Amino acid sequence: MDLLLRDLEAFIGEHRRCGELDTGVEGERVWMTCTCGARMVRDILRKCRESARKGERERWAKVETEEIPRLDQIRILVTTMIHRATVICDDFRVEGNGKLILLGILARRVWIPQSSAMVPLCLFQIFEAERAGSHALKVEVRNSDNHVVLEGMLELTAGSPGAILYSVVKFPAVILSEGDYVVRSLATDGAEIGAERFSVSVGQE
Repeated sequence: MDLLLRDLEAFIGEHRRCGELDTGVEGERVWMTCTCGARMVRDILRKCRESARKGERERWAKVETEEIPRLDQIRILVTTMIHRATVICDDFRVEGNGKLILLGILARRVWIPQSSAMVPLCLFQIFEAERAGSHALKVEVRNSDNHVVLEGMLELTAGSPGAILYSVVKFPAVILSEGDYVVRSLATDGAEIGAERFSVSVGQE
């Protein structure tokens, strides 16, 4: 996930002034293009799946070597969703051919004109299901004081284990203040599935 976001940030930084950027998701791939002709395509799951499996094996091994597992270890094992990526942007739209277009991708930094301002905020997230069926999730945004400033509920349905699921949570008007924030994805038992940090700064890039 970090490698994917670094690649997106690098592409945006290199081409934001030479043309119009466009991005979308097709199957398990994320792509981004510029009107100058440049194009980037990344496989979301390459290496992510391997690292997730390695992490699961390590967690199982840790539980098996302890007589009484801690509660947080048990929660990790019962979580049935794997967080792959969170992309923060201004808005999104769905084309007539079914393609999802993200607008105004914010590379981990939101710029506001003053210390507190109302802005649109959209969270595009990618998950992998570990089992078939319905999955209920909670998404929340916390500030540096650990206060919840935004929250929403998701219900995603997977047709089979390993299915890639996408979600979009849109907040048309959000009051944000200068500082650091974190987007947290939570299972119904409160266990954290994934987190993505961003900052809000005054001024223009």
